[in-house]
Amino acid sequence: MQKQITSALLVAGTCIGGGTIALPMALAKLGIVPSLMIMIFVWLLTYYTSLVSVELNLQSERGLSLGMLGKVLGGKIAGIIGEISVKLLCYALMSVYIYGAASIVQKLIEVYWHCNISDVAAESGIAVLTLLMLLCPFKTVSRINNIAFMGFTLIFLMLICVMINFVNCEVIPWAINPSANNIVSVVTIVFTSFGYQVIFHTLRDYCGKNVKILRRAFFYGSVIPVIVYMLWIGSALSVIFKSNPEFFAQMIVGKVEVGDFVKELAGISKIPNFQILVWWMSILAIFTSIIGVGLGLEESLELFLKDNYRDCIF
Repeated sequence: MQKQITSALLVAGTCIGGGTIALPMALAKLGIVPSLMIMIFVWLLTYYTSLVSVELNLQSERGLSLGMLGKVLGGKIAGIIGEISVKLLCYALMSVYIYGAASIVQKLIEVYWHCNISDVAAESGIAVLTLLMLLCPFKTVSRINNIAFMGFTLIFLMLICVMINFVNCEVIPWAINPSANNIVSVVTIVFTSFGYQVIFHTLRDYCGKNVKILRRAFFYGSVIPVIVYMLWIGSALSVIFKSNPEFFAQMIVGKVEVGDFVKELAGISKIPNFQILVWWMSILAIFTSIIGVGLGLEESLELFLKDNYRDCIF
């Protein structure tokens, strides 16, 4: 049971992160109903790929990344293509998460301490902290992730309860402009919000060949983000659409930074400590994603280097 819970939280934590913050900004141009339909479609597709990856990993003696699976099952060229694809995905996700975390931290320092720090300093500091954390044993990192995710869930539920009070059913952006071009432009962002494919091999090694645990972990771990995303997108878009139409218009054309979006949400309610909760939820969301992607990238690089070292010797 502990392995199942830990695995499910790693899957959910890897998904929930930059996606939680960025999705309302990206999907504002579509509206709530088209956004939720795309969300469900992408979830079904990514969950199906997770089942396929589990079956392939169970046929090997150890967990293998998508690149290594390609090499074992399809030859050297398939392995190279898979390895490059996975590495590009991991580095892209890590870059986005570090940038998002730096933007939020910069805005937080600016609002509460009235001073500015450079982009390089903020991003470098977060990158160093991430590296130091990933050097810890897997059990330690997984416990940190569990605690962070539980904290995120508690704060998220509190925020949703508060934000629902500001939603007016008569003023809700059900559909804005769900054109084909807009749908295509956001699909990739939604896909990256379910980017838990990078930890398939990590969980395979952690859970062994227990099929039930792996399947349940990927199912529950991917369902949690769907529920979170639907609640978050619906409430965030509705509240901003009602309280600040001009800011919502800026979101539609893509002229809003992550830190500005968090700041706008934080200023909606005058309830004491509400703003602090918004900042903490944003930080914990990105933090759990950094852990998941970082673990997958770390183990993938370790397997890649070991296999290439073995090939050089023999």
